[in-house]
Amino acid sequence: MTNTLFKVHSPAPPALGGLGDWIDQAPKWLRIAKGVILEDKFDPISIKALYVTGLTLHLCLAVNILLAADNVTTITFYPAYAIFASAIELLGRCITGNATSAKTTNDLTTGFKWLAKPSIDVYSTVKNNDILIETRNFSYPISVLVALRHFTAHGQAVINNDVPADFDFDPLVLGEFPPILASAIESYLFQLTTSESLSTNLAMASINPLQSEPIFQVVWRLMSVKESFPANVGAEIRKMDWTYKSPLTRLNKTLRAA
Repeated sequence: MTNTLFKVHSPAPPALGGLGDWIDQAPKWLRIAKGVILEDKFDPISIKALYVTGLTLHLCLAVNILLAADNVTTITFYPAYAIFASAIELLGRCITGNATSAKTTNDLTTGFKWLAKPSIDVYSTVKNNDILIETRNFSYPISVLVALRHFTAHGQAVINNDVPADFDFDPLVLGEFPPILASAIESYLFQLTTSESLSTNLAMASINPLQSEPIFQVVWRLMSVKESFPANVGAEIRKMDWTYKSPLTRLNKTLRAA
């Protein structure tokens, strides 16, 4: 039985697309989904897409928790940004078809470029110095967003010259991303159903099927007959609140709860 709500385009044959170990990899995706979905409901490449989607949503939910009004933004912002950037890097890995454990900066850059222009035909035209978002404090080209990820993940020792000298902590930056990320993921999932090149790169991308939970979450929570699966995923991300919560906001919430 074929699922009519979400089916990824078949990857190119190994002889044409250079899929490497996909023939060996595909049974692992079937295995991890066993007991979570009907065995014949999704093909291996669609299962891999569901897994990646579930991981992305898990990462986004973690950011949502860290940036909740109960937490102090100045403490939680940097780990929240690092987790957010991991989701962008995962998206970029799927788009590039990176089959190695290296080239992670390229994956991250590609992910941000996809956020700027979420289309297989045009995302590669985005330049590293193109502005992706703006807050009232700063404008953010992709190169700075990439550098910020390295700063939040590894510390100032590895930050590079892409960050301007007058840059300071900006708690507003993550609040801009949920609608942008939602549209980007939605577009990626829609295009996976028709694009052989995106499907082939997803098959090539080195992603280990370690747990069934991400698949379970997206299938049972977001597979709906009313809306398409990509649209449901986009809606789930759009409703997240990553805005800066001032100390006054936290105080008001505490007083209301008292």
